[in-house]
Amino acid sequence: MNEIRTYQTRLDLNCEQAALLDANAALYGKAERSLFARLAAGESLSVLKREFIGGLGITARQFNALAAGVRGKIASVKEVRDRLIEFANRPQHCSEDVLGNGDKCPCFEERLSRFQGSRW
Repeated sequence: MNEIRTYQTRLDLNCEQAALLDANAALYGKAERSLFARLAAGESLSVLKREFIGGLGITARQFNALAAGVRGKIASVKEVRDRLIEFANRPQHCSEDVLGNGDKCPCFEERLSRFQGSRW
């Protein structure tokens, strides 16, 4: 049986160490946002890789990890986009019933069957 375990710890850092980690987190966040924006604009990943490595002073391995994370986030949004649009465009009465008197929405059974047939 494959078990998934998560570990966490509280780091005991001095001010200098905390500042270094904060700066690294800020750089990573900036790089991630920039990479997302430029990929969304249609720029080539190989061109961006050379530019990011030289411009930000990160390694190729760090860039690859960054790019994999950004591509994963983009793929995740694309996968659920249709369901999000469907949810946003559902009839107003569906929202009112959830918040109101507790009666089932007329389209509840249809939505339930689609949900049960999905991968979730």
